[in-house]
Amino acid sequence: ISPQHNFDKSYRYRHLRTTNPGMMRKNIAPQHLLQSKTSKPNIADDRLRQAADGFHTFTAKLKKLNVAVKAYHQDTVRAQASRARLVSALSDVASDSPLSSLMRTSPDQQDGSIVAYANTHKRAVNSVQFSLERYQNEMITYVDEWETTISNRICTELRHVESLHKNWAKYDSKVASLKSASEKKTKKKDSDSVKIGRNESKLRTARKEYRRNLISLTLLTEEVTERGWKDLVPLMLKMLEFDIETSHESVELMERLKEVQDEFLCLAHRYEMGDGEIRDGRLKMLLEDDALEFVRTED
Repeated sequence: ISPQHNFDKSYRYRHLRTTNPGMMRKNIAPQHLLQSKTSKPNIADDRLRQAADGFHTFTAKLKKLNVAVKAYHQDTVRAQASRARLVSALSDVASDSPLSSLMRTSPDQQDGSIVAYANTHKRAVNSVQFSLERYQNEMITYVDEWETTISNRICTELRHVESLHKNWAKYDSKVASLKSASEKKTKKKDSDSVKIGRNESKLRTARKEYRRNLISLTLLTEEVTERGWKDLVPLMLKMLEFDIETSHESVELMERLKEVQDEFLCLAHRYEMGDGEIRDGRLKMLLEDDALEFVRTED
């Protein structure tokens, strides 16, 4: 059994089988207005109105998702830029000191024996940047297309169905008017019957076209909202790939930073820094103690 058959049978479109759209409008709830980009289509059918309400709610959620996806991308880009500036500032402070080689090494100095802090972070930033480009090209584009696709099609077809309903009502009114005028005439003309027949044919065509488009649009509107989760699956898989990739990069960064940490501790001990100095710093000593007691000019 086709979806159209179930739709038609379960909802019994009595108003589609009547020849008087005017009578139909008297038997339904007040016409609903659906928000759209350019106009507010009048929805005469109860089920389509309900589906359109669900669609409006769903697209509002999609808009929030679109904003959140783009905000996350922008925040991550800014975070990477901030990290690069921080590492650069730290390296500048450490320049011309025993720490300089541990902070940053030039390409010709990278012999593999020293893992520099700045170089490690730069490699991580470059790796994340690649992931962010993929994030932008895949995830942001997908959400944009998702929102645009369903919004454009549903809103366009809602206006089209409204137009078809008006066309049906126009011919229904015209046929009723022609029949009424013909009945009042004492002398019938063949031309009147021909004209009525021609407009009745147009009325049947208009009613059939409206009915077909109404059913199709209602099914489509329900599909994009009630089963919109199916369209979320590709996005979630892309998000998971991104999360897995960045998590792997974080593990690699952590391992390399542990090497840098060990190098810093070795250097500190080589210059006879005590555990207290290494852990808490020398600020209190610099503030209170006599320089003659702790300054080592050979360092």
